[in-house]
Amino acid sequence: MSRRQYALPHRDASEPPDDTGCTVLHVDMDAFYAAATLLSHPELVGTPVIIGGGNRGVVLSATYEARRFGVTSAMPMSRARRLCPQAVVLPPDHARYSAISAAVMETFRSVTPVVEPLSLDEAFLDVRGLEHISGTPAEIAATLRREVLETVGLNISVGVARTKFLAKVASG
Repeated sequence: MSRRQYALPHRDASEPPDDTGCTVLHVDMDAFYAAATLLSHPELVGTPVIIGGGNRGVVLSATYEARRFGVTSAMPMSRARRLCPQAVVLPPDHARYSAISAAVMETFRSVTPVVEPLSLDEAFLDVRGLEHISGTPAEIAATLRREVLETVGLNISVGVARTKFLAKVASG
């Protein structure tokens, strides 16, 4: 069979996605540690920034501008500095990250009581039965993206699916 035979039917972008039976949301804050740090350094938005420290330490996070040079999290700082010497290196602020995460998780809990945090920047939400209160799962996802951006200033990715695994794949 050709690849064409496996193609999904075309959906008009103006049509809402069919999320029937999809009650699991996976939420991931995009480049969380770098984005959260940039909230305190708006002058650095759009430039390569690495969150980490020391020559013997590792990269906690990097902006997308630094990632274009090959910088990744958990990379030795010495290598990251060689790959992107023009990057600004900032130390992590774990207290700030915890506070921002708590505010975002509270936003999630305002939508559903079933929130399963995986880390500071990632969680699963169960939105089963909320259609009459909050809208479809896709509408809830759009609302969460808007609310987190408005209240905290961070972008999030939300995957909507029937299972945790598929929701995590979809959020990517």
